[in-house]
Amino acid sequence: MVCPYFPPEVYGGKEVWIKNVAKELSALGHDVWVWTSSIRHRRPVLTHENGVKVLWSPVVANLKTYWTPIVIPKLPFADHFDLYHLAEPYATGSTLVSLRARITGTPTVISYHNDPLPLRAYDLSGPVKMIYDATITAYGRTLNMLKLRWARKIVVFTKAQLRRSVYLRGKLVQKVELVPMGVDRALLDSVAGNDGSVLFVGRIDFRKGVHHLIAAMVGLNRDLVVVGSGDFRQVKYIEELGRNRLGERFKMIGNVPSGRLRELYSQCSVLVLPSIDPMETFGGVILEAMGAGKPVVCTRIVGISGLVEHTRTGLVVDSADPPRLREAIRTLLHDPGQAFEMGRRGRMVAADLTYDKVARKMLSVYEEAVRN
Repeated sequence: MVCPYFPPEVYGGKEVWIKNVAKELSALGHDVWVWTSSIRHRRPVLTHENGVKVLWSPVVANLKTYWTPIVIPKLPFADHFDLYHLAEPYATGSTLVSLRARITGTPTVISYHNDPLPLRAYDLSGPVKMIYDATITAYGRTLNMLKLRWARKIVVFTKAQLRRSVYLRGKLVQKVELVPMGVDRALLDSVAGNDGSVLFVGRIDFRKGVHHLIAAMVGLNRDLVVVGSGDFRQVKYIEELGRNRLGERFKMIGNVPSGRLRELYSQCSVLVLPSIDPMETFGGVILEAMGAGKPVVCTRIVGISGLVEHTRTGLVVDSADPPRLREAIRTLLHDPGQAFEMGRRGRMVAADLTYDKVARKMLSVYEEAVRN
C-alpha cells in the first residue's frame, strides 16, 4: 500500500482509511506493507504497527499541494508483492511504484480519493497560483491518467464521487468498484454524552471551510473545538480568525490520539463538516461521528451528504453559506430530542460500515484484480 502520509504524522481521511484497512487485512492473515513519507526521520525506517510493516522514507522536499511529498526512493523492492495498492492522488511515490508494477507485470489497485485539481481555494499570489494550477492540470491529464489506465481496479467511496470526477470517464468506469469509508468499531461502543460543544475534525485547509464555520458560530454562545493540523500558514490564519471572532470559546487542539478523538466525538453535541470543495469525496469524520451516536451538519459538496439526508442522521446545507450553517447548528443545539434521534439512527448506519467489513470488500477487489 502506497500512501503519501500515514498516522501519526498526518490524520487525514485517506491516511486513516489506509491505516485501518491495512490493520484489518493483516488481522485476516495477509502480509501487508505500507510505503509512506516522513518528516520525523532522516533515513528510511521500518516499523511494525498492528501487524503492518510501515516503511517511512524521509521527505526531501514538498511542493505544498498535500499529495506531493518528494521522498528518498527506497521502496521495499527486496520482497515480491502480489499486488500494489496506490492511494491517489500521490504524484511522486505512487508514480514510481506504478512504473515498477508496469515493468514487472504486478497488478495495481487504486483507491481514488479525489481528482488532482487546481488549488482554487488556496491563498496564493497570481503568478504562483497560475504555475501551480498548470502543473496540477498537466499531471492530472498525463501521469494521473496513465496510473488509472494501468490499474486493474479503481476504488471510489461514493457514487457522487464518480459522477463528479473529471478523469473517471469512458472505459475507466468499467474498472470502478464502490467501497465505502469505514468506522472504528470502538466508536459504536462509546457512551454518548453532551457537553454543548460543536466539533470539527479534519485537515486545516481552506477547502474544508473552517473559516465559514467560525463565522457561523458567532452568536451561538457555544464552544467550537477544532481537531486537526495542516500547512502552518493556514493553521495560523484559522487560529487568529477563531480567537478574534470567538475568543475563549474557540479551542484548536491539533492532532489527537485515537482514544482522545473518540472521547471528543462522544462528548460533543454536533459534528460539523463545512467543506467547500469537491475534494471532499466522502467525509469520513461524518461517519465516525455517526458511529459515536452524534448528529452531523455537512454541506452538499460532501460525498456522504446524500446518505445523511436519506437516513436522516443530520442536516445538509449549501456550501459557503455561514447563515444557513448557523441555523442548522442552532436547530440541533436547541432541539435535544431531534439531535438524539439523529444520533441513534446514525449509529445504526455506521454499524454496517465497520472497517472489518470494508477490508473484506477490499480483499475481494484485490482477488479479482489478481485473477484478471
